Amino acid sequence: MSNTHFTLQEKQTLEAEVKRLQSRLQQVEENLEASEQKRQESEEIIEAIRTGAVDALTIGGEAGPQIFTLQGADHTYRILIEEMNEGALTLNEQALILYSNACFAQLVGLPLERVISCSFYDFLLPEDHARFGLLFKQSWSLAGKGEFVLKAAGNTLPISLSMNALTISTPPAVGMVLTNLSAEKQILAVESQVEAQNKIISGKEAELVKAKQREQEAEQFRIVLENIPQIAWTNLPSGEFIFYNSRWYTYTGLTVEQTKGWGWQSVVHVADLAFTLDAYRQALAREEEFVVENRYKRGSDGTYHWHLTRALPVRNQEGQITLWVGTATNIHEQKLSEQANQKLGEELAASNEELQAANEEILATNEELAQSNKQLLVTNADLDTFIYTASHDLKAPISNIEALLQALLRNLSSESLSSKRVQQITALMQESVERFKKTIGNLTEVVKLQKENSKELIWIDLSKVIREVSLDLEPLIVETQAKIEVEIANCPFIHFSEKNLRSVVYNLLSNAIKYRSLERVPQITISCEDVPSYHVLTFRDNGLGMESKPMSGLFTMFKRFHDHVEGTGIGLYMIKKMVENAGGKIEVESKLDVGSTFKVYFPN
Repeated sequence: MSNTHFTLQEKQTLEAEVKRLQSRLQQVEENLEASEQKRQESEEIIEAIRTGAVDALTIGGEAGPQIFTLQGADHTYRILIEEMNEGALTLNEQALILYSNACFAQLVGLPLERVISCSFYDFLLPEDHARFGLLFKQSWSLAGKGEFVLKAAGNTLPISLSMNALTISTPPAVGMVLTNLSAEKQILAVESQVEAQNKIISGKEAELVKAKQREQEAEQFRIVLENIPQIAWTNLPSGEFIFYNSRWYTYTGLTVEQTKGWGWQSVVHVADLAFTLDAYRQALAREEEFVVENRYKRGSDGTYHWHLTRALPVRNQEGQITLWVGTATNIHEQKLSEQANQKLGEELAASNEELQAANEEILATNEELAQSNKQLLVTNADLDTFIYTASHDLKAPISNIEALLQALLRNLSSESLSSKRVQQITALMQESVERFKKTIGNLTEVVKLQKENSKELIWIDLSKVIREVSLDLEPLIVETQAKIEVEIANCPFIHFSEKNLRSVVYNLLSNAIKYRSLERVPQITISCEDVPSYHVLTFRDNGLGMESKPMSGLFTMFKRFHDHVEGTGIGLYMIKKMVENAGGKIEVESKLDVGSTFKVYFPN
């Protein structure tokens, strides 16, 4: 929680500052009062001399008081004017300065000789000229007063003017007394500052009282909340943390520092945080009860438990909220029961809907099954027809072609048979016949394979199959000097069709030898391992390898990645179908000029 209160030390500092300002104000007021008294005395003397109310003056001197008659008072009068603390001027009808005392010259910051004969307008701000002109005009008949701003030595001074016509003067003139109001303005500023400081102090005292009241109330709540079985807390009117009881720290594992301010958010479930904050802020704004059901993270195991979270505002006598008091009650078991009941109800409703549609689905399924059976019968018939055609209609013509080729060879003369061109052509013809016969045989095998989905699966000795295939390939193994390592101790038996397993081993082992690199001795490793749900038979070689292109095309019928070795491109297609028909899969990884790895997954 973060909140600002004035401490006792700050209050004492403010009070000392106010006392200092009050002392300064009193001093300024005393100086101003003395200046005002002198100014009034000066004006009274000038007025008395101007009107002839006196015919003599008593002037204090070193020899004591001396009496001067009016006839000899001119010199003494000038001394009196020069000694005044106010500025004294006489102006003619054009407002030119005929006379100035030293005080005015000091105010404007000019030598006395430069002041004489200057227009008084030169010492006023332009915006004050019109107002001064009216007052100056009036002073020829009536005494006038006004406040203006005097331009003085690059600065400005607030002044008060007193003007009156001098009836005994020749030529006619107006006498003027100027009083510097700076001290008075300072007094007003100080008074304003003192008033502002007093308001601040009053506000701080009120805040200190409220803070003390809140602390007392919070302490009372602490005692109560520490002894209830639920998590409990108090917050400021703004919503920030003040106090959590010990059950909060025990449950969440947080420290006081981690909980400060709005730190409680860190243990609210991420799915609940947004609506919890929204409801909390609305409650603070409306000053209403806060109620939500949300999940808090338990520090001991990191699990989230449902709680009923509530908070109410506490108000003072004026009806203002001083703090919020809240509790969080663990309702996890109750909430889980509600959720289970709700889920069960939803499942029952869904089950009812499913049951209502079940009969229609069963009828539709029966119709689909009947249709599928018909299609399967047609497909089987087509396959049988294809096999028959391949065995009879295609085999017979190719056999005739082969017989004719042999008859042709027998009837050719020795000279013709010795011709390289004839030998080349007849060899190509014989090769084409053999390829055609092999293709027909492969197609027949593919069709047969499609009909062997239900072939009985048995447990087969894997090592025996590998030995038999190795014997079949022994001439090729000897010719290429291939090195074959067998590591199948982890899964010595495979649950599969014996005939099909032999085809898988034969195709993958023969391919590993045929597609060898001529730059190194073939190294082939056959291994087997158990993984969840599968026995994985792996063939790894150091042969030619293949480029990193989509390997799915490798198992397409008649697809070949290397053409320099004899083959039909149907072997991998057939073993993939065998494995998939049994619920397995086959994967391949290969790198050009490094080798290939085939992994066959047999369901276990």
